[in-house]
Amino acid sequence: MPWETARKDPAYGRAPWRNARAACLRAAQGRCEIRIPGICINVATQVDHIDGLANDPNHLRLRAACGPCHRQTTARQANDAKRGSGPDPQPRPNTAW
Repeated sequence: MPWETARKDPAYGRAPWRNARAACLRAAQGRCEIRIPGICINVATQVDHIDGLANDPNHLRLRAACGPCHRQTTARQANDAKRGSGPDPQPRPNTAW
């Protein structure tokens, strides 16, 4: 499952990820963009791949997240995967012919 091995993924140790992460946090002005009512602490210290790392290896669709919101989102994705609905949405083609 992608979220279990994400921290071990070498993509997270490389400059493109570090730059994309810093840019995402800067664009959000350090505020959580997930904002789950009742658990959000509003201070973003993490970055979430909206479509999952496997579907976004170039780190183009990111959102700033506080720890509690990021954990909740990841847990929801894990539960969805266990029920068979898949961990991440399938990527959509960028072109329409």
